Amino acid sequence: MEKNIKRIAAMVLAVGGMALLILGIGGRFGVLWCALTGLLALYILGDLDELKRKFSIKGYLIGWGLAILALVAGALLNLLFNHHAIANPTAGAHIALWLMIITVIIPSLIGEELFTLAIFKACDGGRLGWIVSTLLFVAAHGFEYHWNIWQLLGLVFIRLAFTRIMTRYGVQTSAALHVSYDTLLILPTLL
Repeated sequence: MEKNIKRIAAMVLAVGGMALLILGIGGRFGVLWCALTGLLALYILGDLDELKRKFSIKGYLIGWGLAILALVAGALLNLLFNHHAIANPTAGAHIALWLMIITVIIPSLIGEELFTLAIFKACDGGRLGWIVSTLLFVAAHGFEYHWNIWQLLGLVFIRLAFTRIMTRYGVQTSAALHVSYDTLLILPTLL
């Protein structure tokens, strides 16, 4: 019974942190909600040892292979059904400040990985963990993607790739992969 209460509390906390981020509560510091609540959720679950796993170059490289496959699949779906191949709408926006990457995007992406890990662990890490953490991650990005089903399906692919790396090589590796992946998507708009 106590274990179930901890799981529910961890899930509510993690989802609440993502909701605070989506609602923009906290202004520029709102991106920290996701990371802080993800960490607190892992603490409630008694699973902070997950953060001690070492970064894996092998996992990072495998993750890039999976990310490229997911990106191609998402781009093909978008090309077929949306008549353009932009898998992430943020990649088409102009972002003028590197400071935004450092102060907003990187903490947000690390928070997204902690959020996913907390939800995954709260669901016992099995199939339910894969499904619930992926669906909540994608739902959290719905407004950013204008609820475009084809773009969100592409996001499912990339989330599954990141989650595979997270479960096999650790959250540090998946966070590094997520940060570098999104940075490379946005980089052309900065040049």
